[in-house]
Amino acid sequence: MSKIIQFGRPYVSFDPANPEHRAIFNSVLINKTWGRSPVRFWLDDEQTDLMYQCTKKMARWYMEQEFGAENKYAL
Repeated sequence: MSKIIQFGRPYVSFDPANPEHRAIFNSVLINKTWGRSPVRFWLDDEQTDLMYQCTKKMARWYMEQEFGAENKYAL
């Protein structure tokens, strides 16, 4: 087993409902680097970059919090 696999940061799927994930994303926005993140987020769609995917999920989550999941205008 390589050291990268053994000691590397774990992969997780970005969940905007998780306060820890939101804090990590906020840190990335402030520091403009993923290097300080304790985890690595999966790419759900290979066609777009990770920042776009996380931003889109955050926007959807906040819209659902504000207007409800049944909102006909939700993303």
